[in-house]
Amino acid sequence: MKSIFFIVLVLLGFADSAPDSIALKLTSTAPGKGVIRLAVFDDADALAREEPVSGQVIELVKNKLPIQLKLSDLPEGDFAIAAYHDLNNDGKLNRNFFGVPSEPYAFSGVPASKWRAPEWEEVIVSGDRRKAELSLELKFWKEQ
Repeated sequence: MKSIFFIVLVLLGFADSAPDSIALKLTSTAPGKGVIRLAVFDDADALAREEPVSGQVIELVKNKLPIQLKLSDLPEGDFAIAAYHDLNNDGKLNRNFFGVPSEPYAFSGVPASKWRAPEWEEVIVSGDRRKAELSLELKFWKEQ
């Protein structure tokens, strides 16, 4: 009986669970200057309000593209990642007169249209995608 209990405990230890970190590869179509700013969102409302639960800044002076990194302490369940290449390092995603981003950006999924903000369902990371390496190619709006 003790051996069955032990086997069950061992098997539970190997149960399929979502990792709290994920491998991420970042590339950009812009020159290697400035910084890349990452944001992690835990639900649709946070994404719409642009209020991430965590974030990270990667200096391109110290790092060359492409960048491989590991994002840790991710929210349980579904989440989304947004990133932009802050070319002038002013801490914001610059936009033109019409509100179109003028710096490269990417999401953890590909939105159906570049003419609007992405919907949660288009950019979430869930299920098997939590186990794979994610690749984000930051592109200018006209390249999307």
